[in-house]
Amino acid sequence: MHISRITIKKFLKKILNKALYIFKSFLLNKLHSCEIQTYCQIELNTTVKNSILEGQNKIGKYSKIETSRLGMFSYCGEFCRLQNVEIGKFVSIGSNVKTCFGAHPINQVKMHPASYNPDWKPASLTTKRYFHNDHKYINNKYVVKIEDDVWIGDDVNIFDGVIISKGAIIGANSQVRSSIPENAIAYGYPAKIVGYRKIEGNQLHS
Repeated sequence: MHISRITIKKFLKKILNKALYIFKSFLLNKLHSCEIQTYCQIELNTTVKNSILEGQNKIGKYSKIETSRLGMFSYCGEFCRLQNVEIGKFVSIGSNVKTCFGAHPINQVKMHPASYNPDWKPASLTTKRYFHNDHKYINNKYVVKIEDDVWIGDDVNIFDGVIISKGAIIGANSQVRSSIPENAIAYGYPAKIVGYRKIEGNQLHS
């Protein structure tokens, strides 16, 4: 079987480009204490720290994933900031999606984090000495939960304590402050439920 020089050159060029991409990934990406269980596509200039990628995941350029878990086949677009979030399988997350933390206790005199968060730095060493902890501080590993088959559009902010249930859709440019039920369609600032998905002609919810 005759193989032309052009075919060989194309093949070698493809291998070289792939090797160069992998080399750049090691140089530009920041991967710290991660568990990557099978193949994932991590774009350049991304940071993944203390997280688990179950496999077949894709993380867009300039995104930062920290203390989170991504289920099989789930992906996020560019410029995402996802922290302390548990993401199920087959979840589609657009670009510039962020988890937002820092709800302050408005029912007590002192609202500064040093007054209720014993791990807050730089005041962590003196917090217990000067403050009485009236606000219940919850230090869970995963504070936001996104269940299987969820679709989240671009430019969405998700606040701590939110659960986006299975099959829900969050429209672009939304602010999610409260949990979203299964198969609901929600959008807005703040996000409000506007309907429910229909599958194979049968309405899932009345």
